[in-house]
Amino acid sequence: MELKFHTPSYEELALKQTEPEESLEELLLRHKMACDDYHQFVAAKEKAEALWCRTRIDAQGNEVTYIDYDAWDEADSKSYWKFAMADFNGNNGIDTLECMIDIKISHMNQRERER
Repeated sequence: MELKFHTPSYEELALKQTEPEESLEELLLRHKMACDDYHQFVAAKEKAEALWCRTRIDAQGNEVTYIDYDAWDEADSKSYWKFAMADFNGNNGIDTLECMIDIKISHMNQRERER
């Protein structure tokens, strides 16, 4: 079975990791739920960021839109850090699940090769 999130060379590293106890189906379901939840979070974060959306002209004369995170942090540190930390942790959580899925697949592949 092909790995879902990594290149085939990842399998060598994955086999050095402990195989997750959950089934592949359970891990894939957890990943889907985490991604769905993260997409909902991103929508809320974008709504909060809209208050801090600014435009400027760059060196090439193009209009650039950006989020003024410094102003947001200064005006409302609590919400800024809430969204910043949740975004960081959400990305890491999904990345961890993706590693777990490919570790599981790698161990399954290894057992299949040993048959």
